Amino acid sequence: MTIVLGDIGGTNARLAFSNSDSGSLKEPKIFNCADFPTIEDLLTHYCKISEIRPNSLSLAVAGPVLDDHVKLTNGNWEFSKQKIVKNFKLDRAVFINDFTAQAYAQVPFFSRGYKIENWEKQQTEPIGKLIKGTTNQNGPLLILGPGTGLGVATLVFGKNEIIVLQGEGGQVHFTPRSNLEAEMYLWLRKENKNVSAEEVISGRGLVNIYRFLKEKENLPNLNEDGNAFSAEDIGEAALRGNEGCMMAVKLMFGILGTVAANGVLTNGSWGGVIIAGGITPKLIDLFKASSFQENFSSHEVYKELLERVSVYVFSDPLGGLKGAQIAFSEMSVE
Repeated sequence: MTIVLGDIGGTNARLAFSNSDSGSLKEPKIFNCADFPTIEDLLTHYCKISEIRPNSLSLAVAGPVLDDHVKLTNGNWEFSKQKIVKNFKLDRAVFINDFTAQAYAQVPFFSRGYKIENWEKQQTEPIGKLIKGTTNQNGPLLILGPGTGLGVATLVFGKNEIIVLQGEGGQVHFTPRSNLEAEMYLWLRKENKNVSAEEVISGRGLVNIYRFLKEKENLPNLNEDGNAFSAEDIGEAALRGNEGCMMAVKLMFGILGTVAANGVLTNGSWGGVIIAGGITPKLIDLFKASSFQENFSSHEVYKELLERVSVYVFSDPLGGLKGAQIAFSEMSVE
């Protein structure tokens, strides 16, 4: 058996393969999605350079996967599941949301007795507790975090099965909690009447926040030549101590605290919150310095319950691939 594993985001795509649904990952590689016209082109290229002919596939995609036709929420790719299975002559295929894969990747850390053959031990612990709680270890886990978009999923441990609730929580409406957030919400509505959480908690969201603060606080141009700036530019400047960029990053993480609390209360995720995605691990010190914890637990009715919930940050760059591998083992065949 040769399984191709994929973690397809809005910007980057990670691929690897394995010879079993519990073996080590081989030839993990990262690609820029913009370099390939279609996802089929990427899969063909990867199989060629890795010299493999897969008979199985587990693909995690940043978008809904309910129907045969799949379109990335924040990307140009779209494809047919059936055509991929047919064109690559696959015996088995599993298609999941990218944060469903991030949820499955938490199984080895939170499910007692779950063993994965030859699971490669990380040089550094890929998951670290930031907010210590006393929650039910067997309770549901909320997994969310900013990257190109905002991903959300819930992991539930049943008596004899592992269940991941796939959703599109990044598309819920942004709910301001402070006067500053309310002012930003109205500012964003001038451009887009549907201001989702993803518009302020993601790479694009970080740019939106900085643009708002730049106008409100009359901040200088981020780049000397006045050119457009990216989330990466803002993050790097924040790490160098740029006050406006630090303010933007911390505001984004504070809003993430509100969204995380809403998710816990909605799903009963008393087992804990896992912050995944590509942005938070890179800006971890600013995350700790933000109002995330204050916004997360400052609830008029359920403050004590929310204060019990542990919060973790998941920093394994191969987490999506490992989650896709576990999903292949746990989920039914499509």
